[in-house]
Amino acid sequence: MMSDLRNSRAANIHIPRVSIGMPVYNGEKFICKALDSLLSQTFSDFELIISDNASTDNTEALCLEYAACDSRIRYVRQEENQGPLANFQYVLDEAVGEYFMWAACDDYWEPVCVEKWVYWLDEDVDAVLVFSNMRTFSHTSGKVMRLYVCPSIADSKRMRLLNRYLNCTPSLIYGLSRKSVCTDIPIETFDYFDVYWSCAMAVKGKILVDSDYLYNAGIKNDERVPYSLTNDRITYWRYFNKSIRLIRKNFNIFDQILLIGMAMLYTVKIIKDQRF
Repeated sequence: MMSDLRNSRAANIHIPRVSIGMPVYNGEKFICKALDSLLSQTFSDFELIISDNASTDNTEALCLEYAACDSRIRYVRQEENQGPLANFQYVLDEAVGEYFMWAACDDYWEPVCVEKWVYWLDEDVDAVLVFSNMRTFSHTSGKVMRLYVCPSIADSKRMRLLNRYLNCTPSLIYGLSRKSVCTDIPIETFDYFDVYWSCAMAVKGKILVDSDYLYNAGIKNDERVPYSLTNDRITYWRYFNKSIRLIRKNFNIFDQILLIGMAMLYTVKIIKDQRF
């Protein structure tokens, strides 16, 4: 009897359509604006998983305050700092929704963002990721820039990958994806992993881009400057090696020649130009 009751209760547990994972470390300066913009979304059927990477500032207290007011929030504090990408992996592993998105603690989203992104994934079964045109805003100067984001919507996966090499957008990693597809790409700690991730997603399916400016990326200064996840100096060999493996695994020999050439050219480009 008790077993039947437990099963009945389990069957009635609501599973949200969208899981939002927010990995954070020392985010007290910005996280309230990020949380306010997520909690005020017109689409409300989501869970918000916050993984605090052993912050040493007031992040924990702020998150607990928000979690006490909104049952959609699940706050977890890691006992020790496990590194940024391991924290990204944690929130993905904890997600239960059909759709998933990572959320940075210093960004914010227009109120209709999640609703529109869900709509696009619902409408196109061949799409694996949806994003939008975006703004960057400086937390120091207040400077705002609008950025056009190029979609990858060709039926050919070769053309979709070429498009990503020609139109790099690391911020695509903050789009809304099908969780079943997203989890197929292992999260690994190497520089330019976010660029590699968007390329791997393009191989798996279409990347849609809403023409409205729905996503706002916070930056510390007036330009987005990449930094190394592993050393003081950015390294490129693992990114290039992973790109070659991606190409060799998914394309025939003729496509490989073209795509490896493009991967080489793109790697040279990012070495010469450190800004996105």
